[in-house]
Amino acid sequence: MRSHAEKTGVVAASLCDAAEPPLAVRLTPTPITDEPQPHRTYDLRPPINGPPPPTAPPPPSLLVNDPAASLFVPNPTRDPPIPLAVVSARYPAADEVLRQKVRALSRAFSRPDAPCPKTVPMGGVFCDGRPDGVKRVCLTPDVYPTAYCLVYSFGIGHDFTFEAAMARYGCDVFAFDSDRFHARYPTYMGDRLTFYKARIGKNFLRQTMFRSDVPGDQGFMVEYWPMAGLLQRLGHAHHHLFYLKFDIEGDEWEILENSLFKTPILERVQQLALEIHFEDLRANGTRLSSEGLRQSIERYLRVAEGLRARGFRLALWEPNFKGPELSCLAGLCFHVYSETLWLNPSYKRLSTRPSFGIPPPRL
Repeated sequence: MRSHAEKTGVVAASLCDAAEPPLAVRLTPTPITDEPQPHRTYDLRPPINGPPPPTAPPPPSLLVNDPAASLFVPNPTRDPPIPLAVVSARYPAADEVLRQKVRALSRAFSRPDAPCPKTVPMGGVFCDGRPDGVKRVCLTPDVYPTAYCLVYSFGIGHDFTFEAAMARYGCDVFAFDSDRFHARYPTYMGDRLTFYKARIGKNFLRQTMFRSDVPGDQGFMVEYWPMAGLLQRLGHAHHHLFYLKFDIEGDEWEILENSLFKTPILERVQQLALEIHFEDLRANGTRLSSEGLRQSIERYLRVAEGLRARGFRLALWEPNFKGPELSCLAGLCFHVYSETLWLNPSYKRLSTRPSFGIPPPRL
C-alpha cells in the first residue's frame, strides 16, 4: 500500500494508474439511497423429499481458513509468499502465543458487537473491477444525524467521492490531506465540502518532504495539525461529529493511541470509519523479531480496547478489495488491510447548530 502522501488518481479515467492526477477535479459521487442492503434469509426446516436447505455463509472474518482458495492473496511482486513451515520453524516456542494473539485480533476487529442493520455505501470508484474508497454509513433511525451533520475526513488521496456524497446528503464535510499535488485543489470544493492541505498529527508541525527517487527534488511542505487544533480553528470545538473517517495508511495507531485517546474528542463522535493496516505483520511476520511481533499485536489490541472504552462498538468489517493482501503467523492467515465501521451509542451530543460564516480559506 502506498502512503497517503503518494496515493494518486482523481475520479477520472486515470484514477487507478496515474502517476500524477489531472488538474481538473471531477466529483461524480455514487447516487445516495436510503434503501437498506439486501439480507438473505434461509429456510432451516427439514426438507420433505427435496434438496437440503442452503447453508448460511459464515460471517466475514479477519482470518482466512484456506488461503489457496481465497480471492485475497498476497501480491507476489510486492511480497513474495513465504512458506508457513519457514515461519513456524522461526518461532517454534512462540507459536501458540502468536496464535492466541492473532485470534484476539480477529475477535477485536472483525467480530461486530453492534451490527448495523442498514448500512449505506457512500462514494467510491471501481479500479480493475474492484471497489475502492467506498465508506459505509449506518443509517438506522437511532443514529440519524441531528439537525447539524458534521463530517471530518482524513486521508483523501485524490478521490473525493465519499466526501461529495456526504455533502450531498446534507452534511458539512471537512476533508484533509496533503501531498505535492494537492496544492492544485481549491479550498472550497463544492457546496458543503471544504478541503484543507494538511494531515492529522500529534502536534503542530511543518515538515519538508523530499522524493529520494527524483534527483534534485525541491520537496514540498506538509503541515500537521492535531485534531483538537482543527476543531478549534474551524469553529467546531463545541460540536459533536456525525462521522469521522481515517484512511491514513498505517498512521491510525499512533494518532489514536498517542493523540486522540488523550483527549475527549472521540466521546463526541457518532460513527468512526477506520481503515486498518497491520503493516508490522506483513510478509508472514518476517520483518520483525518475535518480540517485535508481540509488541505490534498488543498495540493493535490496545487501540481496539481504547475504542471500546470510549463507547465504540464494531458495526461492520470487510476486507480491503482494492489492495488485498494476506499474511500468516503461526499457521493462521489473515487480512492485512481492512475497512471497519464503529458506532458510539453513548456519544456526547453537543451543539446542533452550524458554525456561522464561511470556513476560512486556509488553516
